[in-house]
Amino acid sequence: EIDEGGVDRNVILANPLITVRSSKDFDYDLQWKVICYKVAFDEGEGTPLSYILVDTPRFPENVISAIRKAKSGTRMVISDIKVRSNVSERYAPDFSVIIK
Repeated sequence: EIDEGGVDRNVILANPLITVRSSKDFDYDLQWKVICYKVAFDEGEGTPLSYILVDTPRFPENVISAIRKAKSGTRMVISDIKVRSNVSERYAPDFSVIIK
């Protein structure tokens, strides 16, 4: 599990998978499947120039390559995370980490 903040790139690459779970105060333990999301990299300019669209929970090779090439201090932003459970489909909160 990776929380927001600074994360060593090797930790990210060791488990290149996005998962979502219900909040701790939610009464039911729903299993959520990640359907799709966007990944962007911001090297400090404030706004990522482009997004990589992903349609699988596992990072594809182009995202893994971008993580490997990212400079230390680059913010990796994961947004528009669409998830599905057996009862509904919704968007999970955006998430970002600083690559060390």
